[in-house]
Parts: sequence; structure tokens; C-alpha cells
Amino acid sequence: MQDWESKLNKFLETWAYMDHTIGILVCGSYITGDPDEHSDLDVHIILDEQVAFRERGNRYVDGLLIEYFANTPNQIRQYFKEDYQAISQMSQTQFATGSIVLDKDGEVQKLKDEAIAMINRRFEDISPEISELHKYALWDALDDLQAIYKAKRNDFDFIYFVNLDMLIGTYMKLNKLSYDKKQC
Repeated sequence: MQDWESKLNKFLETWAYMDHTIGILVCGSYITGDPDEHSDLDVHIILDEQVAFRERGNRYVDGLLIEYFANTPNQIRQYFKEDYQAISQMSQTQFATGSIVLDKDGEVQKLKDEAIAMINRRFEDISPEISELHKYALWDALDDLQAIYKAKRNDFDFIYFVNLDMLIGTYMKLNKLSYDKKQC
């Protein structure tokens, strides 16, 4: 058993809603194999559909920060849908690359399979109206950046990199590609 597993087990011993828990998936750097001294343990707790709550929190267990997300399968599917519409694959990637710790009824595996299918699906076309909005936002950002440069403001470097990030994100979105800064 790895060190993070024993700490996860300690966390789960204190989890008050185990009776409503149908699955647990662990994801992030501890699972993908590249944790460092700043890494936390990301845990998705899948609740049965009868619960009327969601929970997100952080808890330290023996020096390891456990970031947990407790949701029903339908709420997780809603997150998948919202990310997909935003041309993002963050929630899907967590499930696709995650490791199943508990799966009482096969629902976690279904979520994992759905996430993989969404990652492999092409993003839908973006409406021309949204493309025009992005174009004007970029144009305004360039105008602002030029004015800041001419004024020799001290925050030019910061604003330059913020705008560069927006430019890359917009380019990726308009080309229907997911943009995850952590994966770059």
C-alpha cells in the first residue's frame, strides 16, 4: 500500500456519508505518477442519486492535503456537459485518468467510460456570434496593451502574459481544441 492510500483510508474512516457513497475515484498527480511536495490528493466521492447535497472540501491527513468532491453521477455528467460546451476536458480528464478505489454498482466505471468517449469526441462548431465576440475581445486587449506599453507602465509584463494566455485560450477554443495550462 502506498503512503497516499493509507492517508485516503484514514480520511474515508471519518467520511460521514459512507452509507450514501457508491463509488470513489482518485485522480491527479499521485495517480498519473508525477506528484511533488506541493501535490494534493484529488478524490471524487460518488453519492447515490437520493442525496440532495453536494460537498467540496479540503482536509489534511497526516500532512497530505486531500481535496474531495462529493457529487451524484448525474451532477458529474452535468459537469462533463458544461466542460464540453466550454471546450474544456478538465472533469473528463480527471475521470479518464483516475483510478477507481470503490465501485459498488459499476457507476464509476460508467462515468470513466463516458469521460473517455467525450475526450475522443470532436467539439461542436462554435457559433459565428461567439467567434465575433472573441475577435473584438482580442482587438480590445491589443489596444489596451499598446496603450500600457506607450505609457511605460510597470505592469506591462504582467498584462502582456495575461493577454497572451487569453490569446492562446481563444485560439484553441476557436480551433475546437481543449486548453489546459497544466497539460502544456
